[in-house]
Amino acid sequence: MKKRIVIFFLVIIVFQGFGQVDAEKIPYFLEIVDIQHTKKLELNEYSLVHNMYMFLFYQFELTERLSPDDKAFILTQLLENFKKGQQVNFVLNNYRDEDKLFVKFEILDQDKKQALLMRSNYQIKTKEFVSPGELTGDWNNFFAIFFNWEQGRLVKEDHRYKKDLEQSYRDKKDWLSLADLYLFDEKSDNDDKVKELLQKNLDQKTELEEKFLTRVTMCESALMNGNIDEAVRNLTVATEMVKDNPSLSGYRKVLAVVSQETELLKAITNQKVN
Repeated sequence: MKKRIVIFFLVIIVFQGFGQVDAEKIPYFLEIVDIQHTKKLELNEYSLVHNMYMFLFYQFELTERLSPDDKAFILTQLLENFKKGQQVNFVLNNYRDEDKLFVKFEILDQDKKQALLMRSNYQIKTKEFVSPGELTGDWNNFFAIFFNWEQGRLVKEDHRYKKDLEQSYRDKKDWLSLADLYLFDEKSDNDDKVKELLQKNLDQKTELEEKFLTRVTMCESALMNGNIDEAVRNLTVATEMVKDNPSLSGYRKVLAVVSQETELLKAITNQKVN
């Protein structure tokens, strides 16, 4: 029989385009299944923040519907409860009218390595949310993401290190793309090259767009290394660049994402301290 512990939290969500109600109390909860009394798995906090922001909060339009503290609470609980053989379910009732959003996180053994499978009850073809009880073993029709879990990071297959891609970036002197490859791949032995590559790009490139994206990546690199102060400094420079240059206005959404990720990492740190 499965052992369960449920962590309840009540949050006020302001609806945007989901019915006529302006605001309603919506309970979401995290359910820990098959409790394992083992150490939590090592995981870089920003790696979790970055991937969950994109594939959980942004994908399901929760970035504005949940407060930063709510999102930080969810991420902190995931960090604490990602253990070998343990499953975590995220459930949000009345997500869309009476639809329930159900997202299951499973830690898997993949070729003697860890992996994370994130699966939801959202059917891609019908664009409907089925009840968790209707889910079967065939998840091909549902929104799902597979992450390799290597050296404390969550890495999608298309972000894994590729030698031919590395060489291509070197041949083109595309230092920004090379730094991005190193930053988000599964290899830790190339991390120490990221800062130098980004500084080289900043010094050599003259295009405003290139300099802006370099500053954004510098912020991400600092977050990956847990240096929030350095991240904020680069984020501030990038923000001023957008304010002063109308040609960069199309990057406001990019800036907003990294800004929210920075605030999330701050909130997680504060929750762990408190």
